[in-house]
Amino acid sequence: MEFPSTALETATKLAETHKKRALELFALPFKNHKLYKNAVDASYAPTPNSKFETIKGEILIDSTVAKLLAFDHKIKEVRPEDKNRAVYRKFTSISDDAKKAILECEKGKILDNNTYMLYQCMDSSVPLVARREFTMGRTMFDLSGEAQKVLVVTASVDCDQKFVEKAVRGQLLSGLLYEEIEPGKCRVTSVCHCDPCGNVPAVIFNNLLDGQNNFLVKLKAAE
Repeated sequence: MEFPSTALETATKLAETHKKRALELFALPFKNHKLYKNAVDASYAPTPNSKFETIKGEILIDSTVAKLLAFDHKIKEVRPEDKNRAVYRKFTSISDDAKKAILECEKGKILDNNTYMLYQCMDSSVPLVARREFTMGRTMFDLSGEAQKVLVVTASVDCDQKFVEKAVRGQLLSGLLYEEIEPGKCRVTSVCHCDPCGNVPAVIFNNLLDGQNNFLVKLKAAE
């Protein structure tokens, strides 16, 4: 399961555009705040030109930006054949710069503007709803000033290659903002807009958005 080289080239060229779009999501008028799993401040906003809402999550974690980024990049690969998992992800077409950036994060350093490809497939718990797959580019941007501040953007990239049978190709845009607010303490803010494509009622999908903040819960548990 490998991406064609053209997919990584496209993701790299579009990285700045995806960054701009992700920052626009952060600026949406979020409301209906609630505490998710006693850890995440979750809120929601209508998305321009879409019937699907954008979800936002914010959490405070006692850690450093570099350590959190190292965890962020360690997404485990799960084989499609593993029927006990509804979600599996796979790194493919990771550039040498991206590999170096991940290693540098583990050492406590941060490298700017590197892109790699990420594949994700989600099986549906409803027999009549097809599984969804996403082909995405992922880029880390160093926005640091006096304090460390890093934005990780994940955005769908067109790819003609089909990876699994009977899957609908969805569209996703997300941003993870890691900010040092004092030595050893960070605020992590996430935004995510997903269009599952196909015939999925918006009212049902919008009621299932909370799961997008599970990553922040796992991030805090790993501090």
